[in-house]
Amino acid sequence: MGDRVKEFDFFSLACDESTDASDTAQLLIFLRGVDNDMNVTEELLDLQSLKSQTRGIYLFSAESTAVNEMKLSWNKMTRLITDGGPMTGERGGLATFISNKVSEEGVKL
Repeated sequence: MGDRVKEFDFFSLACDESTDASDTAQLLIFLRGVDNDMNVTEELLDLQSLKSQTRGIYLFSAESTAVNEMKLSWNKMTRLITDGGPMTGERGGLATFISNKVSEEGVKL
């Protein structure tokens, strides 16, 4: 997926947070990207084990790590889909942190 990411005109992320059998919180991050020729790529971007609480700031940190490691441009992000909970809090949810990050790049999520 590495080289295709550079060709994305736009991308979206879908996130799902759950707990595994050992009671460790896991964040699954799925990526959907589209290039100039309308080729769509959908893949698991990353699985992050959350060492601390599942608050929005920790979810954002894990997601930022995945986005930055793949060298995705925040200004190409168009949508975020979540499973609710700590991801959607009005002030401290993942969606708020991501929306603020994308806004810093001059784009509205």
